[in-house]
Amino acid sequence: MVVARDGDAICGFALMAYRSEDAHLLLLAVAPGCRRRGIGSALIGWLEETLRQAGITRVQVEVRQSNRVARAFYARLGFEQVNASRGYYQGVENALHLVKEVDFGGS
Repeated sequence: MVVARDGDAICGFALMAYRSEDAHLLLLAVAPGCRRRGIGSALIGWLEETLRQAGITRVQVEVRQSNRVARAFYARLGFEQVNASRGYYQGVENALHLVKEVDFGGS
């Protein structure tokens, strides 16, 4: 888990599960008043650096099909849709499964 702060205030956090060859981004949240400041991108960047250090080659995340903002955010960061699951969220809403290959060149 990584936490972003602005002084004493928590602006966001991310939680990732690590496996031997890949990782799963379980949760990413940025407080409404802290959005559009690069905090989410910075959190993902920090987590990607931990993946590089661990030699992990890719990260995956699920996003609600209806969440266009999140889908655009992850696309800007290089995530690509690999498949979808019907009724993934409470048996009602579909999930899109996104994957990003980790760049070991440091860029």
